[in-house]
Amino acid sequence: MRDVEHSIQLVSDYRVHHQAPYRLSIPEATELKRQLEKLLRLGFMKPNNSPWGAPVLFAHKADDTLRLCIDFRGLNRYTVKNNYPMPRSDELFDRLAGNRFFTKIDLRSGYHQIRIAAADQPKTAFRSRFGHYEFTVMPFGLTNVPATFQRAMNDIFRDILEQYVLVYLDDILVYSRTLEEHLRHLRDVLDRLRRHSFYAKLSKCRFAQHKVDFLGHYLRVRAVAEFHDQAVVGHMGFHKMLARVSRLYVWPKRKDFVKDYVAECPTCQEVNSANHLPYGLLQPLPIPEGRWKSISMDFIGPLRPPTPRGHDAILVVVDRFTKRARFVPCRYAISACEVADIVFDRVVRDHGLPRSIISDRDPRFTSRFWRRLHKVCGTQLHFSSSYHPQTDGQTEITNRTLGDILRKIVRDDQQWDLHLAHAKIAYNHAVSPATGMSPYYCDLGYHPRVPADYLRLSQLHPGTSCPALDDWVAHMTSIMKTAHEHIAASQTRMAARANRLRMDHAFKVGDDVLIDARHLQLEADTLRKFRRRFFGSCRIL
Repeated sequence: MRDVEHSIQLVSDYRVHHQAPYRLSIPEATELKRQLEKLLRLGFMKPNNSPWGAPVLFAHKADDTLRLCIDFRGLNRYTVKNNYPMPRSDELFDRLAGNRFFTKIDLRSGYHQIRIAAADQPKTAFRSRFGHYEFTVMPFGLTNVPATFQRAMNDIFRDILEQYVLVYLDDILVYSRTLEEHLRHLRDVLDRLRRHSFYAKLSKCRFAQHKVDFLGHYLRVRAVAEFHDQAVVGHMGFHKMLARVSRLYVWPKRKDFVKDYVAECPTCQEVNSANHLPYGLLQPLPIPEGRWKSISMDFIGPLRPPTPRGHDAILVVVDRFTKRARFVPCRYAISACEVADIVFDRVVRDHGLPRSIISDRDPRFTSRFWRRLHKVCGTQLHFSSSYHPQTDGQTEITNRTLGDILRKIVRDDQQWDLHLAHAKIAYNHAVSPATGMSPYYCDLGYHPRVPADYLRLSQLHPGTSCPALDDWVAHMTSIMKTAHEHIAASQTRMAARANRLRMDHAFKVGDDVLIDARHLQLEADTLRKFRRRFFGSCRIL
């Protein structure tokens, strides 16, 4: 007969806990009804009217079946904790050295084989849509249940414990050096279980085996952790860890096990460099409905030193449909009001009010004045994602192309603002790979004539020729030719490289991710060389 019962001792200032049932889906409600009928039939629970009441929920097992769980956190909060010592797995495995035969005994619904003291059964009450019940046997999820079960097993096998039997909760391992010894030891263990009315689940038992999976998963994790997490090991990668673990431990599929462990190590995730392509494929913005319906804006600067005219920045405005660009020299400290004046003078006056404007998160574009202006004008302001200027890809590409042009034509005096008109003509005359025509032609329907078109040496009247004019014409022709060649090559390269060095991301709303430390403001005294590369985790909303 079992002479052990589980009692629930409460703290002096406890409060009776009762909670409304959780909402269940139709399949969960059907499964709940089936399991309640089974537990009632087996006598593991009975109806009651206790003031206690815990809610019911379900957890998915590995085979996708539902496990009935009782949320006993309210009761556990007021339960006096039992500090009965649990066996250490490392000490248990030390006892197995030199033995050849093993039998693993798995008790059937182990916790349900010990009754709860009659006076304490009402405390285990739980509520459901099908009634109010209390357990007569130990349920899962109750504080001190593992300690009670381990104490019962230790009492049964106390005189032979760690001689030829190991017990860890409801897992029992019998071990021997010879088969004759093993049969004798096994008979003794089974006889003790029978006398104390404990039952095993035959389908999960393994008899007289040369190797069995006894706490195997825990042993593997501990073995890998010893060779990975210690400071003297240094959180090495997969190949080094597999080589070290394989020297002492062997188990099936250990390669996959070590690989998963290293990949899921929180410290490695936060510290190691990212060795994959950048996430996020190119996601083109919607094509505008027509000319100057949607524009993008950005600043290039500050450009030091300022020019003699006080300019140290360039405001770049691009029509997203025709790709026509406007380059305006300005001060980098320009205010939001002054930016609005430039847009109205250079864009709105000639082309009307755009329906949408795309820009980065420059403070001048995020200011209250700029937002109010858009609200009054009825336009939409779209910002690029934080730390991802590729969102405003049109202006970013234009900025790089403009920089390439100015490097070719700016002289040693660095007065780049005197050459912006030349750069604008060169840029807008070049054929865009996106439209197959030049921005000028796409916007105006013809190619505006520029000095290089008609100031050719062959077209000049012999009597009007002069060396200074000839030099200027040759210089302009060289500028236009160089700019056209460079723009065409640059734009072709950018289009070809768009997705070659990027990969699609697998992130979705609700995922936990780490934040790149390069985008975080850290304390001034933080040592940047050895700081973690990622911080988190944070949930995607």
